[in-house]
Amino acid sequence: MKKYILFVILLTTISVFAQEKLLVKYQEITFPVMYDMNGKEIVQSLEMKKSLSQPVDYFLTIDGKIGQYYKIEKLDNSQTGFKMVMTGGIWDENREFDFEKNEIHIEYMANNKPYILIDSIPRKNDYQLTRETKKMLGYEVKKAEYKTEKATIVVWYAPSLPARFGPKRYINFPGLVLSVQFYKNGETEPVTEITATSVEFDDKLKPYQLKKGKTINKTELNNMIKEDEIRQKEELIQYQGVSKD
Repeated sequence: MKKYILFVILLTTISVFAQEKLLVKYQEITFPVMYDMNGKEIVQSLEMKKSLSQPVDYFLTIDGKIGQYYKIEKLDNSQTGFKMVMTGGIWDENREFDFEKNEIHIEYMANNKPYILIDSIPRKNDYQLTRETKKMLGYEVKKAEYKTEKATIVVWYAPSLPARFGPKRYINFPGLVLSVQFYKNGETEPVTEITATSVEFDDKLKPYQLKKGKTINKTELNNMIKEDEIRQKEELIQYQGVSKD
């Protein structure tokens, strides 16, 4: 009888835990690279790089097999409510993961117009899982690595938290990704790092809604990027011509 009661309590605990919604806050830092007049990279300490960088905060919301990763918008220091608007280029902003449908929806902005790229989520990644562990935010995390000829990406994931979720494109690990570090080969300090600063369970959590925009596929996105590159080159040539006059 005691074993039966214990089994029921265990099942109830697992069920409640599975239904909880998760909110993870991340901070992304890209450390600036500076060059001298001869084009040689200036060696800087990590402290100096951090002082010159501007951290960007993101939220990851998880509800079952669906999650959203989105930038936390902030007012500028003047508190006027004005926000700088980019007038050109194409860049990705926020995204939604749907592991039930195995789809990812990525929000792109092109000439201040929103577009939604719908793509399939790969079932696995090419990272090498290691046995190395450490603690982050009170959770045990494990290390995974991906190496190319020029760079190394180090990922730390928590097996005790929802699997497959993570910041940006760093997904499909056997646990929630809490840290990503991007290194140039031969260097000991990262160029970019994304670190979870808090993990909270919140049953009242509301999902983030992507902007409503035209749905595109990879081919259409690549064509848009090529057209934008041509446009920027033409504008640069025109600008240089005006400057000479």
